[in-house]
Formats: sequence, C-alpha cells, structure tokens
Amino acid sequence: MGMFSGAGFGVLVDLGGSGAKIAAYSGGKIGAVRRCSVSSEAELFAGIQKSAEGKTVTSLAFSVAGFVNAGEGSVLRSACYPFLEGELAAHAEKAFPRAKVRVVNDGEAHARSLLLQPDVRFGAIHLAFGTSVAFGVINEKKEVIQTVRGENWDIGCILLNTRASEKDVWWALGSNGLAELENTPGVDPYLHFGCRMGTLLNQLAVIFRPYTIGISGGIITAHAREIEQGVREELREPPFSEKPEIRFLPGQDTVMQGLTTLL
Repeated sequence: MGMFSGAGFGVLVDLGGSGAKIAAYSGGKIGAVRRCSVSSEAELFAGIQKSAEGKTVTSLAFSVAGFVNAGEGSVLRSACYPFLEGELAAHAEKAFPRAKVRVVNDGEAHARSLLLQPDVRFGAIHLAFGTSVAFGVINEKKEVIQTVRGENWDIGCILLNTRASEKDVWWALGSNGLAELENTPGVDPYLHFGCRMGTLLNQLAVIFRPYTIGISGGIITAHAREIEQGVREELREPPFSEKPEIRFLPGQDTVMQGLTTLL
C-alpha cells in the first residue's frame, strides 16, 4: 500500500460518473489531469498511452465507478463503463506488460485519500457525493477493508427519511437530489442537503463506529462551506461510541490522490 517511490512511471485513471480523467504520476507528483472520451477498452488504453508520452508505464491504477473486486482486479458491473466489465487488470497487464496494475472502485479511491491527510485517526469511513454516492472503509491499521464477498461497499439502496421524491441514498444525496432541492422554492438547498447527509452519517456511525468520517466528491468541491452547517447540526454521538470527527476534502483531485497509494 506504500506510495510510488518515483523509480518508474505511473498513470492514474479516474473513470467516474462525470467522465474519464487520466494523469501521469512520476517523482511523487501528479501531472496534468486530462479529460478524455472513452467508449471502449481500446480507447482507454490509447488514452493511457498518450498520457505516458512515450515513457514505459511501470505502474497503473484505475478507479471505476461501479462494482469492483479489487483483489481480482475485475469490474463486476459498471453502468457508466459496461465495456470494462470483466478482467480489467489482466487486460491492462497485456497492453502494458511492464506495469503493475491495480483496480478499485471510486469509493475506495476516495477513501484512500484519507491516508495522505495529516493527523487522521483511523478507523475511518469515507463518503463521496457526486453523480451518486460512493463509500469506503479503512480500519485502525490503515487497511482498506471490503465486504465479506470481496467487493466494494454500496450504500446507494439505503432509504432516507426525507422529502426527496426518490428516497434511495444514491438519488437523494447525489446530484439529482441536490438539483431537486435547488429547484424547490423557499428551501435553503445546501442546508437541507447537509441535514440529509448528517442523517445518513448517523446511521453509518452506529454500524461502523468510526473515529473519522471523510467527505469528498464533486458536490463537496462546489458547496462544502454551505453544506457543512447542516451536517454538523444533524450529526449526533452514536450509542456506545464517541462522536466522530468530520473531515471535508473539497479538492477536485481526491480520487487521483487516493490512487497514488496503490502504486
């Protein structure tokens, strides 16, 4: 799980709900992030090769929105990138035979960014709010843990007690739910959205009892300051545990930072 040492050349690939982004990683630094249109595995590998600019790729890390078995490097299901379903790591190793390849889902990639933050108390859970909601878990030994089946976590089908027209977390706390609030007269959309988030965090804190809760994603990058008040007002101390610390990570490159811990 250690960071890329700089001896070699890495490429980071973020395949999120809002599109594909690719960046080189060398000497401990993330290069310019490039957006690209990807509609096939061949196009994706061509985009990686273009970002390498003729250098030999020795490390390659993917974050894929969907269901991933990180241990096997396989994409089980991805609504945004169905053409990548299958043994992505094995295919990438054939295309880039010198590269060590890792594949995770976006929830794990976001969660891994906590490993680079100062003074974080682990265990921790992490949520990313964007087109949908991604989730990851890191235990007290700084190890990312998966579900008992080896897949990533998914909290999208949890139901919230909310006035949202769709009560599933993936909708009510994704971009659709926020847009609905923004178009509701007489409502402070960001305060209300933050209260929804706090309600969800209360449920997760009871189950996981984290010391720290990390929060990131496109919605947080755009509206962290307005949303934070509602979250903190709603968050309660869970039974038999102390109230977790909230860490807002509003930067746009959270996934890329998290992926560096895989190289």
